[in-house]
Amino acid sequence: MPGKRIWFEKAGSSFFCIALMLGMLLASPARANFEFKNAELDEVGITVGTWLPWGGLPGVRDQYRMWGISYFHPSSIWNLEYQFMSARGYGVTAYNFSAGLKIDIVIEQTLELFLLGGLDYFYYQRAPNSWQSFGYVHTGGIHMGFGGFFAFSEHVKLRSELKFFNGPGKTIYLGVGPTILF
Repeated sequence: MPGKRIWFEKAGSSFFCIALMLGMLLASPARANFEFKNAELDEVGITVGTWLPWGGLPGVRDQYRMWGISYFHPSSIWNLEYQFMSARGYGVTAYNFSAGLKIDIVIEQTLELFLLGGLDYFYYQRAPNSWQSFGYVHTGGIHMGFGGFFAFSEHVKLRSELKFFNGPGKTIYLGVGPTILF
């Protein structure tokens, strides 16, 4: 479907425009009251959403339901986040483990946002065709993304995120889920 592929390419370039604008806002001296939040509590969360591959993955072309768990640990040097996600459907099985940095930002003491970036390990099996099935493939990659929190209480938040993966192929993950701080 050519129209579908064009939409995904536009979505990928749109992400870079959004990231550039956010970077310019953070670097601007005339910005709103942006604060980098020093996280003090660990976070554990569950995420559910849609995984959208759009290039470089033969046999993996549909949108897939994906779920996962995440663990965030602040340290004195880095704010580290680990995430495991799984997707199945249309004959495709995919697993992703990612580890990376998370930067929390608070705007005007009300809006909680975050930026992500890190490394990925993918383990996936493409859909079989009519004459053969395929084995699992191991590959690495990188991701970057952004998202926000909606606080229900001091220790329970709803997290939404948009992650862009490069390797294997190019994919987008859009997810939402509860997060518990402890």
